[in-house]
Amino acid sequence: MSSCRVSRKEFILPRCTKACPAGIDVPRYIRAVRDGHYDEAIAVVREKIPFPTVCADACFAPCEDACAYQQVGEPIAIRALKRAAVDKGGDSWKARKKLIQPTGKKVAIVGAGPAGLTAAYYLQSLGHAATVYDGFPKPGGMLRYGIPRYRLPEERLEKDIRHILELGVTFRANTLVGKDIRLEALAKESDAVFISSGANSGARIPLEGADKKGFLWGWEFLTDVARGRAPQIGNEVVVIGGGNVALDVALTAKRLGAKSVRIVCLEAREEMLAHPWEIALAEEEGITIQNAWAPKRVLGKEKVEGLALKRCVSTLDDACNFDPVYDDEITDRISADTIIAAIGQTPVLDFVESLPGVKKNRQRVTS
Repeated sequence: MSSCRVSRKEFILPRCTKACPAGIDVPRYIRAVRDGHYDEAIAVVREKIPFPTVCADACFAPCEDACAYQQVGEPIAIRALKRAAVDKGGDSWKARKKLIQPTGKKVAIVGAGPAGLTAAYYLQSLGHAATVYDGFPKPGGMLRYGIPRYRLPEERLEKDIRHILELGVTFRANTLVGKDIRLEALAKESDAVFISSGANSGARIPLEGADKKGFLWGWEFLTDVARGRAPQIGNEVVVIGGGNVALDVALTAKRLGAKSVRIVCLEAREEMLAHPWEIALAEEEGITIQNAWAPKRVLGKEKVEGLALKRCVSTLDDACNFDPVYDDEITDRISADTIIAAIGQTPVLDFVESLPGVKKNRQRVTS
């Protein structure tokens, strides 16, 4: 039996780095911030993601949930340290960034959200010409058109996006792949195509009365607000959903002037998918959360007047699959002049079928 020596650092991964979806070397940038080397800290973050400012402002900080310091007290304020680096640092990291000479290769990227722009950033750094196509007038995807401004100010987002475009990335605005240009055409004129269109539509549920005036869908609501086309809402707003998007919708409605905002969700309080700190923020701002209730039908003739509810007994089956069970004998009614359903997002992938060998299977692209 043979053996070999392996360096300890090769197989021990800090909890915070392991918890980070991008795998950022958290201890290394914390040490850089401690020493006042803010540009170095930003460079460490950029090894994995080109959005240090976005990450500092809008990340839910799973690294803090996993922080080893919780064994002796509160976790380190990792996200706040990243924000300190972003706010105090400059652009000297650019001088140290290595750029490979152009390879002559071209990559077409469908979608200018975080995935598409990240791909463009690293592809361009490797010398490949990246062109990003998006149906919106500005790049950013959900970062710009989904995350409310109170969580991620637009000028902060622009800071990260500007650095990406300055590398030479080409952005094609207001260009819907599948409508304005076919995916097949992109494949012919490019060496590779990267599809990152994301979950670019609000999920729908069959709900009686959802066609009434005053009923909105969460993703479209947030997008319209971000584009300066906020829909008119009433004084009594009910939001359907228990995730982070539902909380964003509720808090946005409150900021648009709604006097009463109520969230109705299937889950019990401890089962809600939204982060506890965001739930606490919503309640601090006067938003009511009604747990374990499901929408039954929208009340009113032509316009929303309220929502009929039925009791949700459970949301998961014995195998922990989503399979809600209702008790139709236990009902309730709440008044509302605006109802916004924020129950998730779903991708629109019809355009992929124009490319031979590429198909869609439910919400995924397959070949």
